[in-house]
This record gives sequence, C-alpha cells and structure tokens, in this order.
Amino acid sequence: MTTQLAPIVIFAFNRPNHLAELLKSLSQNKEFAESELYIYVDGPRDSSGLKLVQETREVAKSFLGVKAKHLVMREQNLGLGSSLKTGVTEVLSKSDKIIVLEDDLIVTNSFLKYMNAGLTKYQTEPKVASIHGYCFGFDQPIKDPFFLRGADCLGWATWKDRWESINWDPRVLLNRIENLGQIQDFNLDGSHSYYSALQGEAKKGFHSWAIYWHASMFSEGRLTLFPGTSLVEYAGADGSGTHVVENSEFWKTEISTETNWVFPEVIAESEVGREQLIAYYYRIFPKLPLLGRIFRRIKFEFKRQFKLI
Repeated sequence: MTTQLAPIVIFAFNRPNHLAELLKSLSQNKEFAESELYIYVDGPRDSSGLKLVQETREVAKSFLGVKAKHLVMREQNLGLGSSLKTGVTEVLSKSDKIIVLEDDLIVTNSFLKYMNAGLTKYQTEPKVASIHGYCFGFDQPIKDPFFLRGADCLGWATWKDRWESINWDPRVLLNRIENLGQIQDFNLDGSHSYYSALQGEAKKGFHSWAIYWHASMFSEGRLTLFPGTSLVEYAGADGSGTHVVENSEFWKTEISTETNWVFPEVIAESEVGREQLIAYYYRIFPKLPLLGRIFRRIKFEFKRQFKLI
C-alpha cells in the first residue's frame, strides 16, 4: 500500500533568492513530484518593501506554473507568526498531517523521505509531537534519530491533532510549567531562555509562534524526533531575516547524506541528545562561569563512559 505523502507548506516574505534555493532543493527530492504544495507569501510592511515581495511572488508563480498547486499572496502584512499560524491551520483543515518550511531553509534530497517516514511511523503515537529536519552541530554527533522533549521550528512536520492541542495563551503555559516545577528543565538547565521568551509573549503580545508550539508540547510531555545529522541547512543567518541576527557559527552543522534511518522504537527523551544540546548551547552562548561549564562537561563524559546515558 502506498503511503499518502504529507502536503508541503512554505512561508515566504521578501527574500526571492532564498525561496528559489529552497524550491530548487525540494525539487531534488523524488517525493516532491507527488506532494501537494502550498506557498504563502506575506504582504509588504509598507510601499518601500513592495518590490522584494513582488519578486518573491514571481519566484513562487514561476515555480508553480510548472507545478500547478496552491499560492496564497497576502494583501496585508501579517508577520511570520500570524501568517504561519493561520496557514498551518488552514492546510490542516484539509489534511491530517503537514510538512512546514520557511523560505530561508535548504533541504537535502532525502528530507521528504525522512519526514514522511517519521509521520507514518508515529502517527498513532500521541506522545510524539512532531518530526524535525534540522539538528545542531553537536561535538559528538548522534548516529540515529532521537527524541527531545517539546518541539522545534526549522523544517518540521506534525499531525492535525497535535497542532490543535497548542495553547495560545502564554499565561496558561507559564502557569502550567511553573506548576509542574519544570522551569529549569524547560530552560535546559539554564542553557537557554525559553521561559523568558514566554514571559515576553505574556507582556508584549503575540510575536513568536514557535515558543507556543514548543511550550505546549513540552508541558504536555510530548517529544519531537530529530535526525542524528541534519537534513536541513539554515540559510537565514545572513542578516536578511526579521527574528534571527547573523551568527553563522551558531547554525553551522554537518549535513546528512543518509537515506535509511533506524527510528527509535522506545518513545522516550534521549538523555544523550539532551546533554549534547545543553553542551552545545553553553559552547555557543557561554552563560555559566568557566568552572560551571567544566563541571558540566566532566559530568557528561563520566556518564557517557560508564554508559549511564
């Protein structure tokens, strides 16, 4: 029986060259020809930005002229958060699963195979929140796909019921994480500031859709599958994006050539993966005093050597 491929949804704005590169990379996936494709292009913020938005629309139109699918051109500027939130909800009103990409990503030629295989394998496992295509450049790469708690946003896929379980009220999410006594876990032992980001949403209003996605799945104890080696290259750290400043070192990662994966049968967070991610964040953004970082490294190596993780 042939597995039904998930529709692909791309969110673009004013970077025509980035969109063209993403579409080129996607077209090198053999599954792409049979996949339903949606492209959402946000409207310009003002008249000065109209030219680049129009050029981005033309890239989408020219591609969709060959692959006649769905193009949604926003008349008003919704911003990425609102555009993605409404677009994903619209597509999932017609489908039970989805693959989501933003225009500043480049994917490998096995990306769609991996995403669809993960969606098929874990569709009936409600503890699995999503399938993720990007993985950070860990010091000690993990060979096979692994689970981490929560969700992520750089080339991902999910199911309708998981998306519908998101809570879009930051105060509810803050209270839920506080009541669970898991602020430290949520912040990956202080290596990241997810909790502060959620507090910012409560104070300033809706800005980043991704923190609601991650916090909702984390607080529900759900997990996301990550590849051992990245199937996605992040090309947005060139100063062209709205929310990410240039930092090529942070996003640098090895790109996978794998086409066959051993997916975990046990649905549980990988302690090795979690420790590697914490170590990675501390290496890129050192926040602990030097002795604290050394202690964390020694602790990790001890546990690894004695097979405690």
